[in-house]
Amino acid sequence: MNESQWKRLPWVRGVDVLLSGEDWVAVNKPAGILSHPNSEKDAGRAILSLPWDAEAETYHDASTDLPAIRLCHRLDGPTSGILLLAIGSGADWFIRAFEEGRINKSYRAVVVGRPRERDFVWKDRLQRGKENGKLRVRVGEDGLRAETSGSELGFRRDGIPLTLLKLTPGTGRTHQIRVQAAKHGLPILGDRNYGDFAANRSFRQRHNSQRLFLHAAELSWKREGRKLRVVSTPPEEFMRLFPRAK
Repeated sequence: MNESQWKRLPWVRGVDVLLSGEDWVAVNKPAGILSHPNSEKDAGRAILSLPWDAEAETYHDASTDLPAIRLCHRLDGPTSGILLLAIGSGADWFIRAFEEGRINKSYRAVVVGRPRERDFVWKDRLQRGKENGKLRVRVGEDGLRAETSGSELGFRRDGIPLTLLKLTPGTGRTHQIRVQAAKHGLPILGDRNYGDFAANRSFRQRHNSQRLFLHAAELSWKREGRKLRVVSTPPEEFMRLFPRAK
């Protein structure tokens, strides 16, 4: 598929094509839009207005000549930023590359507090469970290894101390960044599951913002001898707090 074909797909409002190749496309997902629907109630809330095959993890409308479009990784609904989809053998390549850590990911996050060091590495073990019927991830000795490196990009006080971080996960565990940030005393602003609820409330009252301040800002990889990098500038809410956020 060429760029114009990718752009003509029925993307949900607010989803923008950032960069594409013959068998892949990187889009910018707004906060609140789902990577894929979880039920019929999610119609209109997922990135593509196409039927979703949960077993094959693809968007596919058999009544058209469109190929099945595979979701190569996921972003939580509240997280904004780069999401990558692919077709055919390209989908197999990207999914394997994500699993093997050959695709580099970088996030921007606004956290409550300030790290002790400008550059740091978080190393933990995370285990999945359920609480009140919902997914809950915790730090636990029997969990899977999770590693995230980070650096401070900016700091300010806005009633509460806020730091803009660049976070680069070395592993791809569910809710990894959110759980590790909270565990290391730097909960992500606006996180309703793992965050500082008092700080979230204080910020919401001052700015009338309820979003999760986590944004998937960069993806890069090397394929067939060619290096590619996709960049998504943090949304306006980030820029109002940190005008130089990139």
